[in-house]
Amino acid sequence: MSEESSKIAIAFIRMSDIEEITTLKDKTIYRHIGEGVFPPSITLGEQSSGWLKHEVEAILKARILGVKCKDKLRNIVKGLIKKRDTLHI
Repeated sequence: MSEESSKIAIAFIRMSDIEEITTLKDKTIYRHIGEGVFPPSITLGEQSSGWLKHEVEAILKARILGVKCKDKLRNIVKGLIKKRDTLHI
């Protein structure tokens, strides 16, 4: 297990939390997911899903740092999704 993956605290947030944090509406967030510039949710149950908090924070940090290029954001999202495979519980 890599040291980086062992440091990630696994916490889920809901759409309502993302809307509050970003001030974006769910329709916009789902459009960003479809464009690959926002991480997709994870199914938690039959009718429940959530987002990994650290993934949402990573995208927000990138935006704060001025990343506007969709290709760069897509690469960040792809990297975050790939790291899901390295998470150990």
